Amino acid sequence: MSSLYSNHAKTRMQNRGVSNTDVELVINTGTALYDNSVILLKRDAEREITKRKNEIKMLERLRSVRVVLGSNGTVITVYKTNRKIEKCLLNGTHKHSH
Repeated sequence: MSSLYSNHAKTRMQNRGVSNTDVELVINTGTALYDNSVILLKRDAEREITKRKNEIKMLERLRSVRVVLGSNGTVITVYKTNRKIEKCLLNGTHKHSH
């Protein structure tokens, strides 16, 4: 979501050290209030921190996993590579590439 910013908001954000990215994060993860505003509560922040920590754990576990896709997007195979295979894949010299 890309918000439009009033001149007042731009000035206040600059004064308060809040970036567009910060505002978007609050809008996307905070709690909507009755007055058409959003607040990032402690529980919202904790939920998002936990979510991202879990995503980091998954990324660490999936490091070097290759997913081979068919022309229609069907997953053909999945396997863990090693540095040698990764290098060949990146150079386009892997003999078993699909």
